[in-house]
Amino acid sequence: MIVAPYVLFDGMFEGIVTEMLNLANGAQVAAIVQALFSVVIGIATVAVLIFNLKLNTRSLELAKQSQVLAKQSKQADLISEFNTRYSRTWEMRANDDVVNNPVVFYERFWSQQFDQFESWRRGFIPKDTFAYWTHCRYDDWVADKSLGSMTYKEGFNKTVATWKQSEFHKFIDILHVSGADAALTAFPAKTT
Repeated sequence: MIVAPYVLFDGMFEGIVTEMLNLANGAQVAAIVQALFSVVIGIATVAVLIFNLKLNTRSLELAKQSQVLAKQSKQADLISEFNTRYSRTWEMRANDDVVNNPVVFYERFWSQQFDQFESWRRGFIPKDTFAYWTHCRYDDWVADKSLGSMTYKEGFNKTVATWKQSEFHKFIDILHVSGADAALTAFPAKTT
């Protein structure tokens, strides 16, 4: 039996075309699988980024809380230190040598007031605490009680009045003339 040549080629071309289609379908499947894999990787990357963003946000919140706690701790330490210094300074009033030379007391007393003012201005003393201390200084100024032969105002004039003009000096001048609230308004705590 004799077969026409186009039939031989036709069967051969049909096999080649089928094989090519199989390869093309395989390539498409591979491309689809690769695309799906890329999408999955992209989604996983976005999920990791979102997780990291939430983790970083929480870390920032914790860092801020840590700063607040550190500041509160430092404030408590300073207030305790100032209260201790104030008690020791006040106890000096019972010493006969200090009563006979009260300038020693007033130098220490006003030095502490300066330190408290500077600490408050830098944000290390809460406003309500410093306001209380300031109101007490105004009350002391008005009462003008004596220590030995020197009144409160004389003690101020012998010590602070001789200091170089400073924000503290201006603050105290306003305090003595206009009261605690006026001094606190004129010299608010600095924000750094």
